[in-house]
Amino acid sequence: MRTGAALVKPGTPKGATVRVRADRDETVTTAPVSTLNATSTGRLVGGMAALGLAAGTRAARAGMRRVLGRRRHARWGAECASRSPADPPTRSTACGTGGGRPPGLIGPVRPPVARGTLDTAPL
Repeated sequence: MRTGAALVKPGTPKGATVRVRADRDETVTTAPVSTLNATSTGRLVGGMAALGLAAGTRAARAGMRRVLGRRRHARWGAECASRSPADPPTRSTACGTGGGRPPGLIGPVRPPVARGTLDTAPL
């Protein structure tokens, strides 16, 4: 039996014997976490890590698309500036087509398909 100081429930008489937990250095410590608490905490931390990874991936993708889009638009602008208005539009630029993107790079806008029907239109 050892003696020491510990917080006890109110109403415990002075000098009463109380069971406490001690670590390897025999310092009074709290009880270990329950299995449910450890499992819940692990799942929460794992879920937050997965969400953080997904958000980081999405942000990196959006940033890369933005950078590449700016480069592409600058290239189109330079090519349009070097062309005369009489030149016919090409697949590589949208000069003279009234659009901001070259035709053919992004497919045609297709109407929505009714539920339950088979869409066999080519992409």
